[in-house]
Amino acid sequence: GPVTCLAFEPGAGMARLGAGDKAGVMSVWDTDRCAEVMRSGEHTGPVWDLSYCRPEPGLWATASDDTTARLWHITQPRSTAAIPAGCPVLCVAWNTVLESLLAFGCG
Repeated sequence: GPVTCLAFEPGAGMARLGAGDKAGVMSVWDTDRCAEVMRSGEHTGPVWDLSYCRPEPGLWATASDDTTARLWHITQPRSTAAIPAGCPVLCVAWNTVLESLLAFGCG
């Protein structure tokens, strides 16, 4: 589906690009190798936003119209957690220091 959001995860010697789309797919690309390193279509609605976790490389969060925020790690084939919100989740952001602190907004 059409891309709805993008975010870069800079890293030592490698940068990753995360993308979400209207079909509910979240993917992460290694920009140095131009290769997809993770892809999942677990969301049942569009992915509106995504954020990488600076203190924990490879950890991402997504916000979706399906009323969930999901956590992902590029080493796992499926999301590691789904947080039900009860309404469409429109934005998501990790704390830049604490990997255990995630915020999201609903609408």
